Amino acid sequence: MNNLMILGASGNALDILDIIDSINDRAVTDSERWQVDGLLDDRLPEGSLWQGLLVRGALSLANAIEDRQFIMAIGSDKSYRSLPALVNATGIGAHQWATLIHSGAAVSRSAKIGKGVYIQFGSSIAGLVHLEDHVKIAANATIGHETRIGWGTIVAPGVIISGGVVVHRNVYIGAGAVIRQGLEIGEGSLIGMGACLLYTSDAADEEDSV
Repeated sequence: MNNLMILGASGNALDILDIIDSINDRAVTDSERWQVDGLLDDRLPEGSLWQGLLVRGALSLANAIEDRQFIMAIGSDKSYRSLPALVNATGIGAHQWATLIHSGAAVSRSAKIGKGVYIQFGSSIAGLVHLEDHVKIAANATIGHETRIGWGTIVAPGVIISGGVVVHRNVYIGAGAVIRQGLEIGEGSLIGMGACLLYTSDAADEEDSV
């Protein structure tokens, strides 16, 4: 049994609980199963309950908890740029971050998936994709072949990223956005809901000069 602690009481935490349920429903051996032992949150009082889970204290207590894996459930279009500071403040070692993939997601065997990543139902991760640590892939997102998604990037529901795209660290891609193949997205970028990204500024300059 793998023991998990969720960081942050949020809608993302509800999504993580759904992923855990899907994994456990398909698990054959005990070593494949997950048990959520509670959560850490800076806003809720220690000892309180959230969705039936015990709040064990603030995020700062994470590095004092042993024999657990962790997953970060904090991250939105308003807070995504604070993720590096949040992760660093926990003091959690890289080996302690869980990787969680919904049983209803399609992930290529040749894809590389980092630590602290979670992938929700209906998402498709194509061949030779690289998801760096702490990437969040929401429901029904499509990541095309040979695309690289940088550390801490959040991909919201229904996003389509075509092949060969490079997304740098700490980007937020809003629900339903579409990104053309071969583009490069700069660190810290915010791409709005429903956006259709055909060019970055550099790519547009290059085409105009031809």
